[in-house]
Amino acid sequence: MLSLGTQAPDFRLRLDNGDAFRLSDVRGRHTVVLTFLPHAMPFNQAREGYMLLRHLQEARNLGALVVAVSPFDLQPMRDFVSLYHLSLPIAADPSMEVSRSYRVVWLRGTAVRRTTYVIDKSGLIRGRLNYEFLVERHWGAVVRILKELNERSEPRMHNRKAWSL
Repeated sequence: MLSLGTQAPDFRLRLDNGDAFRLSDVRGRHTVVLTFLPHAMPFNQAREGYMLLRHLQEARNLGALVVAVSPFDLQPMRDFVSLYHLSLPIAADPSMEVSRSYRVVWLRGTAVRRTTYVIDKSGLIRGRLNYEFLVERHWGAVVRILKELNERSEPRMHNRKAWSL
């Protein structure tokens, strides 16, 4: 995974609504929560989706732009989000180019780890979270980092990892 305090790699991906998203286009205006999903919300992962949606509004209230990235079919995620009448920018990364640049690819390049980066307005990585099964802790930590970014001018770096077997 990328080091805390370093500049986040710029990227351009097509969102599920057809718009293009480029990280450098929001620099200086938004804190970005970039979350890599190892799957596109199959039914057995509904709890993860619920946690994502539960914290989505709180992250937005803290001024963050949340973007979900998955190398797989996005339709299940679109369906899940629309079920709750919410909008979440979802980006497809079928080539895994962005996933590779953020160093979240594993299993010999066939999968991505559930990883979230919190990128401040200047483009620096301020948080890096990887909780494979502790979804509540994962999103709770994202919200804590966002609150800290809003409260402090010099936020701490956050590296949270919980590797699963």
